[in-house]
Parts: sequence; structure tokens; C-alpha cells
Amino acid sequence: MTLLPQVIGRKKNKIIKTAFTYYKKGSSFEYKAASLYSATIHFDHDLCSIGFADTKTGEVIGVEIYALTGENEIEKTNSLFIQLDVLSKLGAASKTTFYSTTSDFTIVPSLFFDNSNVDSLVKGLIPVNEHCKTYHTFIPEIDSYLVFKVKKTLLALLNAKIGHVNFSHHFASLITTYKLYYSAKNTHSVFVQ
Repeated sequence: MTLLPQVIGRKKNKIIKTAFTYYKKGSSFEYKAASLYSATIHFDHDLCSIGFADTKTGEVIGVEIYALTGENEIEKTNSLFIQLDVLSKLGAASKTTFYSTTSDFTIVPSLFFDNSNVDSLVKGLIPVNEHCKTYHTFIPEIDSYLVFKVKKTLLALLNAKIGHVNFSHHFASLITTYKLYYSAKNTHSVFVQ
């Protein structure tokens, strides 16, 4: 894998960001054909990673990493959308998934999970308030649901800018990867929150 530093931005607004990009050698990734690809967004403090994958094979075609600026999550998200072509890339993708990194999450075994009563189920485990919406992701490897919160202001901004955003939690993908890796080693694990 080769990461290429690339300076992008607009001098008019004095917005210059550094991005690192990777595109699979020989890939035919074209943003004009982005409907053939899915996109994932992952925020980590002052960085945002956007990955593009082939929807049929799941193969990663490209990764872009952007520096974010701002005092809060909304300002940082808006700083991403100022970047050249980011909105067109995400808006044209067949599927866009935002991976939350909030520490307000819990795991509920499917035996106890009730989709119609999620907020009551997790009350006391994660904060429940009117400024957040509750989401959940099923993790078949552990037969459980990961329940997490997304701020409604962030939800509204992403839906307004991109239009078709799914939400997941980064820990769900980590559990899946961990389970696949360690299942061959016949190791048992316990998650404690």
C-alpha cells in the first residue's frame, strides 16, 4: 500500500487541508461511477477516514484521510464537507455508512434484545437523552446487538449533506474482526464494560 500526501483546498477561504490517499494499483475507481461503490466514514478526533469499496466483492478500492478543524463534532463535520469533491463522492456512492466512535454503547445478547423497547433496555448503561437517537447493530459472530447513540444534530447534518447515510459503530467491526481472527485459535473472550 502506498500513501500519497496531497494538499487540497481553496485559497479564497484559506482552507488548506492535508489528505493522504491510497488507491489500489490498477483499480478503475472513478467518482463518476461511484454508484458501483460503497463508502464508509470514520471520525477519529481530528481526522476523518473515508474508504471506498466494491459493492460486489467488498474489496477496498481507495482510502482518503482528511484533517478536520473545529471545536465540536458539527464544526469538524462541516470542515470535511468543505473539502473538494467529498460531497460528490459520498453522495454518489450506492451506500454510505458512518461509523460512530462514541463511548456511549453497550452490548445486549439477542436473547434479551427488544427492538421496540431499546431505550428502556439500555437505561442506566448508556445515557439516554432527547439530543441523541439510539441505533443498534446486530453482530452475528457473538449473537448480540451493539446499542449506541448518535447526536441528532450530526444525524441531521449528514442526512442533509449526503442524503443516504447508514449508522454503525466502529466497535462492531472490531468485534467481527477479533472473532474471525481468534476463532481459529480456540480462545474464549469476555467483554466487560
